[in-house]
Amino acid sequence: MSDSMATTNESMIWCAKTGELQSLKTLLKEHPGKVNEQMNGRSLLHYAADAGNYDVLKELVDNGANVNSNDKFGLTPLLAAIYEDHTDCVKYLLEQVSVLVCP
Repeated sequence: MSDSMATTNESMIWCAKTGELQSLKTLLKEHPGKVNEQMNGRSLLHYAADAGNYDVLKELVDNGANVNSNDKFGLTPLLAAIYEDHTDCVKYLLEQVSVLVCP
């Protein structure tokens, strides 16, 4: 991986973890294919769910993030949000999963 790719990935992870929504929107416009990319074994959705960043979570889903993806530990973003007790994220992800299962 090139240094610029690593820097982009690190920036996107940082935004997902810290809730830097505007910066993340900019990065997603520049790199739309990264919305579902595994970065250090987790997707951006996992990082956002783990940190409880609801607005970032919603933005990622709106940009096509896979709510059913597994990270390197076998966890989905929903399980990450449950484990960290982020109820607003849990509720939102449950709604997204039910839309996929029961259209």
